[in-house]
Amino acid sequence: MAFAYIKEYLRQPKDGIGITVPAGQEPALATQKVAIGAGSVQSAAFNARTRFVVINVDQACSYVFGANPTATANEMRMSADATQYFGVNPGDKVAFITNT
Repeated sequence: MAFAYIKEYLRQPKDGIGITVPAGQEPALATQKVAIGAGSVQSAAFNARTRFVVINVDQACSYVFGANPTATANEMRMSADATQYFGVNPGDKVAFITNT
């Protein structure tokens, strides 16, 4: 079975001289693991403090964000084993569906 792994963040860390590092400030606010299948599956709603997420998928899939999203194979696609960062709205969700 394929999964999407989601980490939710409020901010990015700064290095020793104050430059923002392109990563999430650990610990993450929340983590989720969502099964990816032939039908659209939604994540849980993002934390009220979440401003961006990092998503890693182990299978090619399409995804869409929103208050009540439904993913289709016509949406943007992530390759298998890809990791991407996204700015999000607190309380929104992300939905996934397999896509070759």
